[in-house]
Amino acid sequence: MQGFQTNPKLEFLYVMSYNLLHLPLKLFDGDRAMLVEDLTYTDKDGRRHTAPAGMITDGGSVPKRFWRKVTSPYRDLLPAYILHDFYCQHARDIPDGKERRALRKDADKLLAEMVAWIRRELPMVGIKRTSKGIIYAGVRIGAWTEEVKRFFGCKYDSSPH
Repeated sequence: MQGFQTNPKLEFLYVMSYNLLHLPLKLFDGDRAMLVEDLTYTDKDGRRHTAPAGMITDGGSVPKRFWRKVTSPYRDLLPAYILHDFYCQHARDIPDGKERRALRKDADKLLAEMVAWIRRELPMVGIKRTSKGIIYAGVRIGAWTEEVKRFFGCKYDSSPH
């Protein structure tokens, strides 16, 4: 049966910093969280996709100026964002460009499917009809940008998106 088996359970990460008196402070990172339990989604073809416990995610890499138009990174579409992050992180480690791009494209299509499922099955979430297209366009542009930077030998964003 299509859908998520559980809700994601996350532990938000903290970073160590020091104040003016050089006393250690544990500060909320605000951008990253660790998945505490496996998160599984069954797609429309019956295949299971699992993000393992221990992976680091930044939720959705949605710029703040789009949060009102699309959604915030740690709210409505969080389970979909986590699985997308897992596949994107895996794709970054693949040296073969053709295989890497294919995996990233599959991850982006899966994200679009998960967004559609959440919109259809969880209407109380209130995902706008246009959000699926905006999110898909955003992740495809992100994938293209990462490949261009890789091609020119530039340092590309290694955040977990």
